[in-house]
Amino acid sequence: MSDEDVAPYADHYFEYDADQHVTKEIAQGAGCSSCADGMGAFEYSYEPSGNSDDYNHWTTKPVEVLPDTHDGIISENIVYTNYLGQVLLQVYHHVDTNPNPDVEQSWATYFRYDEQGRQ
Repeated sequence: MSDEDVAPYADHYFEYDADQHVTKEIAQGAGCSSCADGMGAFEYSYEPSGNSDDYNHWTTKPVEVLPDTHDGIISENIVYTNYLGQVLLQVYHHVDTNPNPDVEQSWATYFRYDEQGRQ
């Protein structure tokens, strides 16, 4: 069957970059039911740091843009991970420019590791 034929039955759709990182996900039930048939589009980007391999140095910063990003609203999850993929800092960032310009909120959780990589 073609992609178009099976799409209505799929729970998730993924797109990948050349490094096999997910760059886009469309998820059933994660979006607006009246404007997107319940499909939510997530977008992902990845930024390397160039930091050394250390439990408490971030090496990758994935950013997940959430499906409620539209019409002046931006919601994203930003995660800083070390060379082992352990989370150092996790930030939920929300910007709403409607009706007040640049209303911005962030919630952060920080983790630190000992010399054996234990939290």
